[in-house]
Amino acid sequence: TKVFMFDSIEEEKRYAFHNMDRYINVIKELDKIIPKIKKPIKVLDIGTSPLTLVIKRRYSHIKLWSIDYTNQLSPVCKELGITFKRVDLNKKNFKLPSQKFDIVLFLEVIEHLSGNHYRIMKNILRYLKKNSYCIIQTPNKNSFKSLIVKVLTLNRVDNISQRPDLSCEFEHIKEYSFEELKNLLTSFTELSLLKTEYSLYFDTVDSSIVYRKHSTLVKPILLFLYMIVFAIPPLRRGLLFVVQKKI
Repeated sequence: TKVFMFDSIEEEKRYAFHNMDRYINVIKELDKIIPKIKKPIKVLDIGTSPLTLVIKRRYSHIKLWSIDYTNQLSPVCKELGITFKRVDLNKKNFKLPSQKFDIVLFLEVIEHLSGNHYRIMKNILRYLKKNSYCIIQTPNKNSFKSLIVKVLTLNRVDNISQRPDLSCEFEHIKEYSFEELKNLLTSFTELSLLKTEYSLYFDTVDSSIVYRKHSTLVKPILLFLYMIVFAIPPLRRGLLFVVQKKI
């Protein structure tokens, strides 16, 4: 079964394995949040991914909606009982499914959007219930890898990887620093920050090695880099914020 946006099962598995750590981060947060919410629990996943399918299987009692830029994953969602809608968040007056949600997942999406991020977030918040939750993940633009890429240039980094050809949906338009993301979210008075962290997803050796050609040779280097970012959180590659809409 095709589960994401690539042409082979092998590439699908590679992508899922590369993202496994960030998926686990989200599941840990959902495990804390879901028991606090009265049934029926309505969840919206913005940006359909392998995690969407995992969530449906893990929390079979929830009502799950997912939106994406294309209809490519609509058949898979339908097969699993996930309500799917095609939505382009870059459009000024985009409309989400006509529901009020208990949880909205906004994971590794905002950095791909060319529209006004404040306006996009404001529109999304209209679809959250009172006391609902939103989990946001996005790359840390000041990560150690980002600093290295700026010095070496991306092409040189790609020389030791098997970076796949990606469609425009994967292009990063704007990445956030910790403070920039915090400032964006706190600009909405109805939101309370419950968790703000530098996350280690994409920093682990197993995750980092997925697209490397000479994995044995680079393992010691990746392990050394992991030790650095483990000791210095602001250099980690991920940002994870959990917010609650209070009004």
